[in-house]
Amino acid sequence: FGHPDAVIIPGTKSTIHDLQFLKKQGLDILLQKYAEDGGPLLGICGGFQMLGERLIDESGSDTGNSNHIEAGLGLIGAETVFHPEKVTVQTSGTIHPNSGFRTQEITGYEIHLGRTTFTQPRPFLLLDNGEVDGYVGENGWLIGTYLHHLFHNDEWRNDWLNGLRRQKGLNEHSVVNVGRVKDERYNELANGML
Repeated sequence: FGHPDAVIIPGTKSTIHDLQFLKKQGLDILLQKYAEDGGPLLGICGGFQMLGERLIDESGSDTGNSNHIEAGLGLIGAETVFHPEKVTVQTSGTIHPNSGFRTQEITGYEIHLGRTTFTQPRPFLLLDNGEVDGYVGENGWLIGTYLHHLFHNDEWRNDWLNGLRRQKGLNEHSVVNVGRVKDERYNELANGML
């Protein structure tokens, strides 16, 4: 495991099976200690669900076994219940004003089976439909969200990375507009082929 600057637990097609794999490898204990020691840990979709206290597969939609209950990593006071209907939606909103981060627009998409409820909500995002998403810990380093493509948001990605840079005593960087860089490269390629 070493001493990572940050850990991102990505989305998955089977949250509970992948969580069980982490536990078999002993990574659950390492992740718990890492987060408790203030290490930057971010869970996206299934990774977010794993951060909670319990995952309940009522319908068997995640594991194939109805009413399966799995202990999560216990880093967030939350419980996820899996249902047969999958949420698939384009999502937009802003970083929640109480999150400790600079408020800015965020876009992405959600694709998941579970619904997560919190014992102590600390939302990460304020969605355009008026709902909230995710969780952010008091120090800002423990984050969970259902939003895929979070890091495709150039300003957010830059703010988060600059936080890591500050923590290590490194210089901050300015925002890189990845879409513009890609367009420039495609134009260079097209011009070279003429």
